[in-house]
Amino acid sequence: MQAAVLDAPRALSIRDVGMPDLPDGAVLVRVELAGVCGSDLKLWRFGSPRLRLPAVIGHEVVGRVEAAPAACRHLRGQRVVTIIDVPCFQCPACRQARYNLCDQGRAIGWEVPGGFAEFLAIPSETVAAGGVLTVPEGLRAEEAVLAEPVGCAVRGQEAAGVGPEDTVLVIGAGPMGYLHACLSRLRGARRVILCDLLARRLQQTAEAPVDARLVVGDGFERIVRDLTEARGGPDVVIVAAATASAQDLAVRLAAKRGRVNFYASLPAGEAGRFDINPIHNRELRVVATRNATIGAMQAALGLLAAGRLPTAPLVAAVEPFAHLPDLFARFDDAQILKPIVAVTR
Repeated sequence: MQAAVLDAPRALSIRDVGMPDLPDGAVLVRVELAGVCGSDLKLWRFGSPRLRLPAVIGHEVVGRVEAAPAACRHLRGQRVVTIIDVPCFQCPACRQARYNLCDQGRAIGWEVPGGFAEFLAIPSETVAAGGVLTVPEGLRAEEAVLAEPVGCAVRGQEAAGVGPEDTVLVIGAGPMGYLHACLSRLRGARRVILCDLLARRLQQTAEAPVDARLVVGDGFERIVRDLTEARGGPDVVIVAAATASAQDLAVRLAAKRGRVNFYASLPAGEAGRFDINPIHNRELRVVATRNATIGAMQAALGLLAAGRLPTAPLVAAVEPFAHLPDLFARFDDAQILKPIVAVTR
């Protein structure tokens, strides 16, 4: 089969590889579409201690089930999406069905060969956890491929407690920042502000239902404080940019008793450096969320099937699988908002 193989940072090529192993209980999916996540971009840029190169990465997939165990015969021929976690079922988190926090930390596209390939073998542990979800009838594959990132954003919104009357600042106008801005409005936020270092990113997210789009630079913090003067800052700050400076900015700007979600993880080896005193002095609540749970993925599929999210900007760059190496470079340079490849369609 054809797969995109990462040999070293920034060295991705499409070539023939062997079919994935299919242990008892695993599900084999013929990948139709695969999306590039910000975490994929970090693997492409920097690699990761979790990744043994050469490796097939990618985890945002939608496809048809080619083979499934007898216990999952209902999945055969179905269009599906999957959570990315591979639970051990033994650790305290797994015993509470918090598979995204499994002590083993194994995931599709990291320790397990991922979805930038014609076929993906979903591990038996993920299948046994109920992590393979059928796509609602009528939902296009171009939107279903967004279920995993939307599920991640749903969890981030829930953890930050975004709700009516909140003023929400989203730092980072990439695909996840765009989704957080849209979901904040869906959850009833009174005001949504989206910001980024790049004006081009803000232009790419023109369909986000926000009240202000701001380029981070001279005068940015003053403008945010002016916009949120009645509250002394944003009630919620979602950090959807994978930089320590964005984390620091969030802590500085959040209102008293505000909530901050460090949604985006930092690249391996990079440490945060924000001042802890504002957290203490203003009684901030700082949270983080990791991966999409089964419940969040189900909610995401429901939102997508109901047409509740303006997905057009995210699916505008569906291109042939052969273009994937170039799409990584264009994504890195902010030329496109969300790369998606048609693997076998």
